[in-house]
Amino acid sequence: MNTTATVPQYPTTTPPFGEYYYSYSSSIVGAQAIYYDHEAYPVNGKWDIAGYVGVPSIPNLLPSASSDTEAKMVFTYPTIPLAAIEDWDGRPLPNQMVVEYGMGTTPVLCAGTAPVAIDFSGVNGQLLQPLPAGNRTVVYWYDSCLLYTITGGAYPFINVYDTSIQSDVNNLGNPVLQAAVETHVVPATIYLKSATGTGIPGALVVVFDQPTMGNEFLGFNITGTDGSITPVDYRIYPPATSQLPPTNYYVVVYYNATGAPLTWQEIQQAVSSGEPLYLVPVFENTFSIQRTVTATEAIESFTLSNILTTANIVVVLSSFGPAPGVTLSYSVSEPECPVTISTISTPATIVGYTYTVSPLVPSPSTCTMTTAIKPTMATTNAQGQVSTSTFVVPISPFTAQVTVTVQSWKGIPLGYTYTYYVTSSNASTPIQVSIPAVELTVTPVSASGAPLGTELR
Repeated sequence: MNTTATVPQYPTTTPPFGEYYYSYSSSIVGAQAIYYDHEAYPVNGKWDIAGYVGVPSIPNLLPSASSDTEAKMVFTYPTIPLAAIEDWDGRPLPNQMVVEYGMGTTPVLCAGTAPVAIDFSGVNGQLLQPLPAGNRTVVYWYDSCLLYTITGGAYPFINVYDTSIQSDVNNLGNPVLQAAVETHVVPATIYLKSATGTGIPGALVVVFDQPTMGNEFLGFNITGTDGSITPVDYRIYPPATSQLPPTNYYVVVYYNATGAPLTWQEIQQAVSSGEPLYLVPVFENTFSIQRTVTATEAIESFTLSNILTTANIVVVLSSFGPAPGVTLSYSVSEPECPVTISTISTPATIVGYTYTVSPLVPSPSTCTMTTAIKPTMATTNAQGQVSTSTFVVPISPFTAQVTVTVQSWKGIPLGYTYTYYVTSSNASTPIQVSIPAVELTVTPVSASGAPLGTELR
């Protein structure tokens, strides 16, 4: 073997070697380490690993010859105790990127400069490799630092632990002294409640990080009997553990057009079949999780006052007011939007598995109207009113269409048809159906045309 190997540069302030020496305990098997160990970097830039014949005083260094086909180089370095990454509650946090920074000013990598090592947390949050000693330790959420670097800063990195922030060291642990540090990653619970404060079960809730549109967090679930979900990103921790980093989030909620609560079994069937679910978008909103030393859990509660409603139809004869005894029919159509949830297979060596939700935000252009309530006959009461069956109220710009056909009044055929559009902003407003009518006054007259009362006098 006739070749050379570049000496690894390693920053250390350990006496007597000073800044930027290769490790004082480095060694190379089968080459001239005896001539270079404990010398300052760059040692003329190269180690010559060809034709080393060995040194009797160092039997562990094996001789090498031109006929050799490989050489084994062994480098050692001083490490810090840090061996695992955890969330705020001390639970394992896999798939996190850990960077150890040195003392230099270049290159820049996300929040720091002069990175000397990049590591990742694997299963159970354990680091894949020992982390060398440096000047600053930063934990980045998932692949946010890589995405920030690849996109030239188009997407933000998410710093969940940083030794340059003293409160992190004080409250979450010191990697120089401890085997594990916690992070600003917290569990979350999202509640959907009606106007009366009761939970809304059976809604599909999709949660994703807003800055990267789901690249850094994407979770979904069906609300339980109390109207809550705990969002989980299965790329991070397969055993369904809710772990959310500090960033801004977007929430989209869907419901069945029929008004029947969704079940998790329906979601699983759709995923396994690869077919989209067709659902009504009923709510959209945002929330934030802050990087704070007091947070233990993110709890968000949203009130959906009109997710299920009935329309109050009032039939009015113009100039007369409400009309009792009017025979009519009504029907309701809902906007059904396709929501495709699919899985992406990942190698067995990768922690987590991936779901995708498409689209993340529904668009009217992809939705179609479907009949939720078929034409139903009804008669107005003494106040000229009819209440419809319960139907789902979409969020604007989506609308439910209520079609009313006024058929007759007191045996007089009418045949007027009207269409009204209902959203969450007007769901509580009565639907007023106005029927044109005039007051007819009949005055008896004689053959001469004079009122009969006048002729008699």
